[in-house]
Amino acid sequence: MGLKTPVVILSYKRPDALRQVLASCPDDRSYLFVSDGWKSDLDKPLVLKCRELFSGFHTRSTKEMLFRDKNLGGPVGIPDALDFASKIFDYFIVLEDDTVPSPLFFDWVDSSIELIGSDSKIGMLSGCNFPEAIKKIKFDQCQLSKFPETWGWATTSKMWHEVRNTKDQEIFGLDLSKIFPSKKVVQHFERIRDAQLEREIWNWDYRLFFAFWSLKYFCLISPVNLIKNIGFGDDAANMKNKTRHHYLNNNKLFQTKFMIEDFSTYDWNIFDQVNFNVNHGVGVIDSAKSFIKKLIKS
Repeated sequence: MGLKTPVVILSYKRPDALRQVLASCPDDRSYLFVSDGWKSDLDKPLVLKCRELFSGFHTRSTKEMLFRDKNLGGPVGIPDALDFASKIFDYFIVLEDDTVPSPLFFDWVDSSIELIGSDSKIGMLSGCNFPEAIKKIKFDQCQLSKFPETWGWATTSKMWHEVRNTKDQEIFGLDLSKIFPSKKVVQHFERIRDAQLEREIWNWDYRLFFAFWSLKYFCLISPVNLIKNIGFGDDAANMKNKTRHHYLNNNKLFQTKFMIEDFSTYDWNIFDQVNFNVNHGVGVIDSAKSFIKKLIKS
């Protein structure tokens, strides 16, 4: 039957969006459903509706539910949820209540999750392949990126523990000019780091970025975009307006088998960026060159 990667789904108060995510999830694997506590009585019925959707989801495998009494928010709540996930799963997919996956996303992760490891320099997989990158690559190429894209991603508990155990001084002391050749990119993330340092708690995804760079890991990106982000509007945490990045661009059926070269031949320090979109803070994907020697369609 093959490996079926467990799934963690994070939710707060968007039942309509969550319903679409759950409708795209298969019933052949284990799940951890995480629901943050409500901030106010106004949010309570929406949170309870999300929990009702979680409770009604059917899986032929196991289902765990982490329903919080207290609202932790994203900066604390998401890392806490992934800490919990890493205690019950050796590897896992992470979806939020606005990231709708293609059914092919799960197949791609299942076939690729074992590539993650310190020997391979791959710290996570992502099904988020932005339109700019698609224009630059062939359909049959996976991509390596220094940017850990988190709109539909997967990792192992070991990798997550490494990220969590990265010391603040290692992050604060990073010389970004040695990581990115573009001054524009360096300045962009220096501004982000300065802004985060003024906060009591870092945004979880920015800390993931800096920890990833400190550990010198790559993110392996799917050959085509397999995630549609529907999280825009007044109830969104960050994205208020719809952008071209919210569209699922390619849902073509494919199955993959990978022939992998020696990972040690790739020097993380000199791996070049193809491009960078500062307005979105999004890393456009690095070509893996001959990292994936061949993608066989069956």
